[in-house]
Amino acid sequence: MVGKTVRETAMRAERQENHRKKLSEGQHLRQAIVNIEKIENLEVVVARGDKDDIDYKDLQLKQFTLSKLKTATDLRLKLVDKYLPNLKAIEHTGEGGGSIKIEDWLDQLE
Repeated sequence: MVGKTVRETAMRAERQENHRKKLSEGQHLRQAIVNIEKIENLEVVVARGDKDDIDYKDLQLKQFTLSKLKTATDLRLKLVDKYLPNLKAIEHTGEGGGSIKIEDWLDQLE
């Protein structure tokens, strides 16, 4: 079969809509924002002077936490982008490339 049937196309559209719904209910984007805020609030240890002042266990924990948050955020954003791709802006112009008159545009809607 060369083309997709109407039924296959409808089923695919339904699956995509279900994925979008699950993503919005799952709040993946909100969790990504929370993770970004956690990354921003991680304290950075700067070694100044004596090496004995550095708590290496704390430093390793923070590095692990940062890596974990970055990975989780990247995966969530990839999942969102897969089913909710970025919208592209389209510029509309009036006749001859000029501006659109709102009255004319509203008349066309009716």
